Amino acid sequence: MAAAHTSSRDVDWSSLLDDLLGMIRSRVASPRGRVRFTADCRSWRAAASQHIVTPALPLLVLSLDAWGKRKDLYCHDEGRVFHVPLPSKLHKTRFCGTYDGGWIAAITRPSTLGIVNLFSSVEVVLSTKQRDMAWQGRNGRQLIRRIIFSEAPTSSGCILAALSTDHDKVALCRVGCPGGGWTIHGCDREEFCDIVFHHGELYGLTRRSEKLFKFDIGVNQDGAPVVTAAHPLDVQSCGVPITGSYIYFTTYIFGLHGKLAMAMMTRWFQNHNPFFKVFELAVTTDDAHDYEWKEVCTLGDCALFLGQT
Repeated sequence: MAAAHTSSRDVDWSSLLDDLLGMIRSRVASPRGRVRFTADCRSWRAAASQHIVTPALPLLVLSLDAWGKRKDLYCHDEGRVFHVPLPSKLHKTRFCGTYDGGWIAAITRPSTLGIVNLFSSVEVVLSTKQRDMAWQGRNGRQLIRRIIFSEAPTSSGCILAALSTDHDKVALCRVGCPGGGWTIHGCDREEFCDIVFHHGELYGLTRRSEKLFKFDIGVNQDGAPVVTAAHPLDVQSCGVPITGSYIYFTTYIFGLHGKLAMAMMTRWFQNHNPFFKVFELAVTTDDAHDYEWKEVCTLGDCALFLGQT
């Protein structure tokens, strides 16, 4: 008696039980695999949103410029480089920001913004005002150094924050406000090297120092987000050595284990090469300051990747 044979093509994969899909999702480690999982069908996409899994290690972009038609991405989970064909809208662009799930904020010449998913080719709809980032600075036209997202760019409440080559300015734009465009806020005598959204708040770290600012965000008459105030936090110094040179001085700001953290590279000891130290923002126990930068000796189960800002 011949046994019945069922081809994998005959199986309705969209009818798998939700718990089983959750188990499958938890075993997909790479970002590329997770994007493919959510792109399979509606039921798989729903399961991906319902089952929280350990964050995947990011795909590392080996070059910010995309003058060709593909991009080289290194995947830590699989230990190899993928040659990913770029969506046509990302050709001849410079990557300025990313968000989980393959979202890329890219700038074309002269200064036009596009937000495109690297894997699905889906593009976030932006108005002409939102796409135009050709701002004038102190020394002519500014270049966009970095763009960060407050949440997924598919949400109408997503706020984009940008740093330009005029380091003393922070620009804001909300995806769901096409008529508002970008608003620009300048801080006198302060230059920012990095910004981050942390627990819904926007923070900025100054260049060549460890000063930390918290930005209040309101809305203008067009409904666009605008910085209404920039408050310097009273933070005790982490004891940066005075080297007399800023050649080997770089700082980054990010979230770590639910706290605001900073990575700083400098020449900590004379006659030694510069290296990184990581600090987290903590409430002080004395009356001299409100906060302090407390050195982190282990990252635990986290991995930290630092690139150009």
